[in-house]
Amino acid sequence: MVSAALLDDDGYSLFETGDGGSHRVVEFTPRAFENPELVTEAAGEEQTCFAGDDELAAFEPAWADAYLSPFEAPELTEFVEEYRPLDNTELGTA
Repeated sequence: MVSAALLDDDGYSLFETGDGGSHRVVEFTPRAFENPELVTEAAGEEQTCFAGDDELAAFEPAWADAYLSPFEAPELTEFVEEYRPLDNTELGTA
């Protein structure tokens, strides 16, 4: 998402590649956390985050701000709110 946002500023619309796959990821992510069965069905097995073996950390959804910069996505905005401040040194934030 970060690369797509940076390149979008230069006129390269990577958000639209793969038939808008980035947009589908953004739509799917909040729904997946509301209904983990969606992820289990897609992956073929329960994922550690939903099995209680792992928790989502604030750095993991940090990509959301890169998406939310050029697009409005109320469901994603609401989803990441509890993880703010979003921070990932790999994405250039600290």
